[in-house]
Amino acid sequence: MRAKKKLYQSLSIASQLGFSIAIPLVGGALLGSFLDSKFDTAPKLTLSLIFFGLFISGYNMYKIMKEVK
Repeated sequence: MRAKKKLYQSLSIASQLGFSIAIPLVGGALLGSFLDSKFDTAPKLTLSLIFFGLFISGYNMYKIMKEVK
């Protein structure tokens, strides 16, 4: 029973980390692509928002790992 609980906790942390990395990066890429096509600034906004998403992902990972300890 204890091993199952530990497994579920590990899977929960892994999924949280995955989503905290994927969502900001994909969101930044999609929003940046949309804004670049709207303002004809390709690829400046896409790259800027991807790097911003990378920063947000790193911060989210830090918060999750700090919470785990």
